[in-house]
Amino acid sequence: MDEKGIVCGQDERVKVWVSRKQKNTVTIGEKERELTTIIETICADGQSIAPMIIFKGVRQSKQWFVEDDNGMNATIGVSPNGWTDQELSFQWMQKVFVPETKKKCKNSLPRLLIVDGHNSHTHYKFLEYANRCNVIVLCLPPHTTHRLQPCDVGVFGPLSKAWKKEVQKCFAEGRPVDKYNLISVYSR
Repeated sequence: MDEKGIVCGQDERVKVWVSRKQKNTVTIGEKERELTTIIETICADGQSIAPMIIFKGVRQSKQWFVEDDNGMNATIGVSPNGWTDQELSFQWMQKVFVPETKKKCKNSLPRLLIVDGHNSHTHYKFLEYANRCNVIVLCLPPHTTHRLQPCDVGVFGPLSKAWKKEVQKCFAEGRPVDKYNLISVYSR
C-alpha cells in the first residue's frame, strides 16, 4: 500500500515561451491546481483492491462526483490539504483493506501489509486494529521506499505516465481535471 499525490487542474509542468526581458510569467489555470491523494494497494496475486481517494476539503460533496458513478468502488475521504492522515488511514484499513483482503484470503490466514514509515501507518489505533484483524504490518526502513516499496517500484511510475497523458488529453479538450471528473479520468 502506498499513497500517490496527483494534481487536479493542468499538467504539472508547463512550458512558456517569453522574451528574456520578461521577468514574470502567468499561465491560465495555474491557481486552480489542487492536490488529491490516492491510496493504492496491490495484492500478492497481482490484483489491486479499490483505492481510497482523498480530496482537499472540509466536507465531502456529492456534487464532486457528477460525471462518475464511481465504478472503481473507491472510498472517498477529505482532509484540509488533500493528504492522508492518521484518521483517514485508519478508515482505509477498516473500510477497504480488511474487508477487501478478507474476501481474497482463505481460512483466515494472516495478511501482510507493507507500508512506509509515515506516521499515518504506524500509529497505535492503526496497528492495534491490524493486529485484531490478523494483518501483519511490515514497515520499510526510512529512505528506502524508492527501492523497496512494491508500489513505488512497479506501479506508480507507469501510473504517473498514464495520468499525465490523460490530464494533457483533457486539458487539450478544454476540460481540465477537477473534483467533478477526477474519478472518471483516473479510472481510465
